[in-house]
Amino acid sequence: MSKEIEALEVLQNYVQVNETLETQEPYLKRLDAIRKALTPPTEQEVCEALGEYYDTKVYYEEQEFGTSFYLGKVKKDMNGKECTVKRTIVVSYEGEIGWNASLPPHLITLIGRFYEGKVKE
Repeated sequence: MSKEIEALEVLQNYVQVNETLETQEPYLKRLDAIRKALTPPTEQEVCEALGEYYDTKVYYEEQEFGTSFYLGKVKKDMNGKECTVKRTIVVSYEGEIGWNASLPPHLITLIGRFYEGKVKE
């Protein structure tokens, strides 16, 4: 748990002990919003955000060499047979992130926060 999250826990305990039930709610809502902003996104949240951007399903995969987010597109080969083709968007290896796509800043930040959370685990 990060120092910031620990500090929020202390504040939450203080509010719960020193405020009445009627006055606690606005404080607890604000503390919860701050906690959500400080908590790194999950791979599912990153997949959903990338999926919205690309308008298709995005997958997360852990491999021996690292991790990646990729699109799984079903295409037909030259014989007309359907096959799934992976298009890697982001790959991480030994703490470095490689980009195989152009992304808007908010998605780059989201992915960066995701991998920052992985490093802290």
